[in-house]
Amino acid sequence: MTARTYIPASDAMAGVRSVDPALTFTGFGPLPAVEATSHGGPWDRTGDVRTLTFSDGTTARETITSTGAPAHYSYRLDGLSNVLGRLVHHAESSWRFIPETEGSRWEWTFTFATKRYRTTLLRVAILPLWTRYMTRILARTVREVKTRFNV
Repeated sequence: MTARTYIPASDAMAGVRSVDPALTFTGFGPLPAVEATSHGGPWDRTGDVRTLTFSDGTTARETITSTGAPAHYSYRLDGLSNVLGRLVHHAESSWRFIPETEGSRWEWTFTFATKRYRTTLLRVAILPLWTRYMTRILARTVREVKTRFNV
């Protein structure tokens, strides 16, 4: 997924990391919304961990696995207690913020490490929904960050 904004790359990264997932992960079809996040402070250093609580009562853990200010950060999602946890061991996500002449280009990737014999089910049942969900999340995230920078 990609987006472009007039926000400089370093500000974009800080803005994205500071957005509450409950504002952007609002649910889509059978995919639950994020209702709460356990981490109250900045989520900006390698090793920082937060727990997400979803609208269906399940949880997952997010851990920042690398950060390279101002250009990128990556995180791992694991400990999924919902139906997705029956299909995958974990997910890896990465944000990259590439400086452009006016602002920056944002690239967001998400990959799943599937459990044995679950790849086809994930590919057929979840990924089409997940791709549409990510598109909506990215648009909401861009809106939230733009609001913070009055763009």
